[in-house]
Amino acid sequence: SIRYPQETLKLKSITSKADPGFNLGIIVDFKIHNYVRLRFLPGVSFASRTLFYTFDVVSNNPITSFTATRKTESAFILLPLNVKLQSKRIRNFGVYVISGGTYSIDLASGKKDQANADVVRLKQSDYYFDAGGGVDFYFPYFKFAIELYMSTGLKNILIKDNTEVTTPINKLNSHVFLVSITFEG
Repeated sequence: SIRYPQETLKLKSITSKADPGFNLGIIVDFKIHNYVRLRFLPGVSFASRTLFYTFDVVSNNPITSFTATRKTESAFILLPLNVKLQSKRIRNFGVYVISGGTYSIDLASGKKDQANADVVRLKQSDYYFDAGGGVDFYFPYFKFAIELYMSTGLKNILIKDNTEVTTPINKLNSHVFLVSITFEG
């Protein structure tokens, strides 16, 4: 628990830290036009979120501070649907931009200890807006791509359960920055 014995706590700030994750998926690609494709990329992602609560301890002594860390680990099923606008291929090279949306299901959200006040509980589903771009490299038997994109959560995923770790938070949205490496046959 965050309680500090025999003294008064005053919440100073709540910050979050970017944590690395891992994603594994497949690509279903439908050609709409020579330079426009509709892509469905179902996958599984393993990630975590870390929140830092900084408190001032107010007592008869000078004010001191301490930070409490709360980490939430999750596994997600991701169901992104994107439109890919690609450039004309120049030799073995091409660039593209993507935009679309993702629906995600947090597989770990239902398994969290409901009575544990130190856990930030999150809703099971979320919706994202996706945007990014990448580079395709064409080889004789496969295509290799490097892609950078960002997903921004559109839904407040915080479950307000009136515990000391969720009460100071108004809303919690996901922001995902992804570096993707793909191989297509």
